[in-house]
Amino acid sequence: MSGICLLLQHLNRGHTVEDVINAVELCREYGITPVVDFVLGFPFETDEDQAKTVQLITWVAQHGMVHVHHFISLPGTPLAGTLPCPLPAKTAQLLGKLALSGKLTGS
Repeated sequence: MSGICLLLQHLNRGHTVEDVINAVELCREYGITPVVDFVLGFPFETDEDQAKTVQLITWVAQHGMVHVHHFISLPGTPLAGTLPCPLPAKTAQLLGKLALSGKLTGS
């Protein structure tokens, strides 16, 4: 999951993939359904980054819920005016399947 770690660092998120996994496991241990937010399609995201993120999304969905959005640049942010990377058809199909199963929300 190192590609995701670099992505999180690039975005100054302040947490790691391991932190996400630990949080999901703690939630489950205490009977809480975790809901984890994800963004896909950052302009600098590689196919490998996206594949690893999708792998984590799939794991989280098995243990809780995911909230997924496709990247949109916002005015006044460091990424303003940038375009998102497209989502591969395979990724869109998986996200659709998770949404239909009630495990995913977002747009």
